[in-house]
Amino acid sequence: MTEIKGWGLQPPKESDSLWFSYEVLGEPEGCTISCCAHVTHDPAAPWAAWIPCAGVKILGVVCGPRSTIDYVEKYFAAVRGSEARFYRYTRPYRFWAKIEPVGPGDVPASVWGRFLLDRSDKSD
Repeated sequence: MTEIKGWGLQPPKESDSLWFSYEVLGEPEGCTISCCAHVTHDPAAPWAAWIPCAGVKILGVVCGPRSTIDYVEKYFAAVRGSEARFYRYTRPYRFWAKIEPVGPGDVPASVWGRFLLDRSDKSD
């Protein structure tokens, strides 16, 4: 099982709740100063994980072309039977991680090969 973890990661939207469960992994970390405007960083938050539900396989988790030391961008596919959903995970330096659904056309070409390799390695 591959879980997708991130600091400040929010629960899946209702449309994804049959694909992923959500788990908080600890106590909040980060800035807890009440008078801070949190302009250059997000406020304290716990690490959390999206955990694939039974029957959901995660493929890829590949760094996107915009990843740098200060900005992480990854793509992954969630597959259940013949249905697939695609997601982009982003984690800007000092800001909360975020997972958002993307269309197949939004997945960089460099990532598709990894999806196909993972699919062939994990076929039923």
